[in-house]
Amino acid sequence: MERLGRFDFVVREYQSIDFYNNNTFYKEAVGIGLFDSTSGMVFPSPLSQFIKSVYQRKNVSLSTQRNPAYEIVKFLNFINEQIRNNNSDFGKLKVEGLFGLRLEHGSYYISYLASKAINGDMDGNYVYRIEKYLIEFYKWLNKQEILYEPIQFEEDGSSPFDDIELGTIYPNKQALPSNRLVDFGENRLELVIKFLRIADYVAPEIALGIAFQFFGGLRAGEVVNLTKKSLEYPKYNSDENGADKFILKVRDNQKYLFNHRATKIHEQVKRPRTQTLLIHPLLTSMYVKHKLRLNRLLKDNKIKNSQALFISESTGNAISGKSYHEKFMAVKEAFLLQLSKEERIEDYEYLTQKRWSTHIGRGVFTNFLLDIGATVTQVAIARGDKSITAVLKYVEETNAIKITQDALNKIRIAYDRELSEITVQNIESWSLTSNGYK
Repeated sequence: MERLGRFDFVVREYQSIDFYNNNTFYKEAVGIGLFDSTSGMVFPSPLSQFIKSVYQRKNVSLSTQRNPAYEIVKFLNFINEQIRNNNSDFGKLKVEGLFGLRLEHGSYYISYLASKAINGDMDGNYVYRIEKYLIEFYKWLNKQEILYEPIQFEEDGSSPFDDIELGTIYPNKQALPSNRLVDFGENRLELVIKFLRIADYVAPEIALGIAFQFFGGLRAGEVVNLTKKSLEYPKYNSDENGADKFILKVRDNQKYLFNHRATKIHEQVKRPRTQTLLIHPLLTSMYVKHKLRLNRLLKDNKIKNSQALFISESTGNAISGKSYHEKFMAVKEAFLLQLSKEERIEDYEYLTQKRWSTHIGRGVFTNFLLDIGATVTQVAIARGDKSITAVLKYVEETNAIKITQDALNKIRIAYDRELSEITVQNIESWSLTSNGYK
């Protein structure tokens, strides 16, 4: 096991090889490596087995493997930093390595993150997510009998770091709202139209993709994975323009689009599905314009990958996830500047109070569905979610308050109406049953 303090830990993507029934299977995987600053080389670490055994074996996406890998690497590099700074609480780890890791070290790290959250430099919910990764990491070390001081985990699943003797500091969940914006607010449709028109001017290569995000809830990685064959309706080579319906087959097409890339972390499809989009005239016109643009590039021999739906004019290949994000942020900057010039103070303040990026399209799509009367269950199905819990995360706090108020008003009206119809006689006829009122 690694000797802490000497190397820096890094995350690397690699090709995993599995054997079954005399057959060889290759798949992309995420692991942990050791970076030697002296030689500039990265060496494989046995800690990659943690990612493989706990996350990769569940056949999850690369991004789902990547998250715990990056967070554990941050934790290990934090330990290295404490060792190099001669923090006495971490001194023994310089000799003992991970064998000497104790709950105190995890507690110290959680408290460090919590202090940043309390100061407003970090989302408090992020701290609790990191704690879950640390728990899994400690469980794995414990199971492998690596720790000099074995840990007894509680059967109720409670955190071993949440111990009064450790004195772990936690942020207050109720007192710390998310610092990420997930929706455009009540003026969402008007703002979406403005955003898309600016995108058509600033970044025409991805303008249609952004429309897919707002009107279909696609993630950025899902957009860049789209091919011409991903258009279930309208078919790419047909004369249909999507004015009556628009359906996309969201699939992982990395092997067709990104085989030339060594790292494909930003080109992941989290949930393959068939996605129906909300219909809007602007979506139709943008689709027609996008096809004309691709035909022009094809005529000028500027396309290297004819399967891709989103092409980079500079390379002729499919637009990468990183490039898509950079172009989106350029559109965002121009969009906010335009709002400022128009002196739309309320909208500008609303859209600059928190951080947001490409994922906001998914939240806007969610709230579009709620606006047209879809139930939370219907929204979850439309978004391709496994549960309704995820939907609630994309309802912006201010919109959630409005939804709650509207619901209370409807309940109050219904209650008043029912109350006016009640008489003394039918009150006396009510009886309690095991199922409630009858």
